[in-house]
Amino acid sequence: KAFSVSETDLVKLHKNLATHYRKKGDMARAIESLKKVAESDPGVLKGKLGLTLAEYYILNGNYDEAKSTLKEYLKANPTAPEALVMLGNLYAKGSEHDSAIKCYEESLKHNGQDHFVLFRLGILHEKKKDHKKAIELLQSAVALAPQEVKYLQHLGFIFEALGDHANAVPYFKKVMELESEKMHLDAEAL
Repeated sequence: KAFSVSETDLVKLHKNLATHYRKKGDMARAIESLKKVAESDPGVLKGKLGLTLAEYYILNGNYDEAKSTLKEYLKANPTAPEALVMLGNLYAKGSEHDSAIKCYEESLKHNGQDHFVLFRLGILHEKKKDHKKAIELLQSAVALAPQEVKYLQHLGFIFEALGDHANAVPYFKKVMELESEKMHLDAEAL
């Protein structure tokens, strides 16, 4: 005898299937399950499910679909830092630096303490040859996360590329100190 499933239960089923397929690494099926949820209720993409679908698209290499999904999500949630960062990352990946910068700067308006976003902005400004702005942003990232080796290294590299060895050296010394501490802690763990 056939049984019927309510629309609510069908949505839950597809959400659970999407999670299951994601854990198994089958992104195409995870995406299809989430798209079925959206077919039942298109409004769900304005909520957390929209970010999840965008993430799945990214993991599956469907960058244009991810951008489109994030843009739709941001129409309903224009101040969502996570979505702005995800979209900025996609723009940066596609060498659309100005669009990436715009997304990151908008994200910082809502979460000004995000050292990763400051780092990404610094990298983009360096690519645009705006070294002064790049250094300023990277120094802000270091101020928020002084143990982040890649931030320190990158500042050293910028100063070195500009021929400013005196300003590069302290950053490289700090990197060496942190790496030495890490090696010492790793050795103690043995």
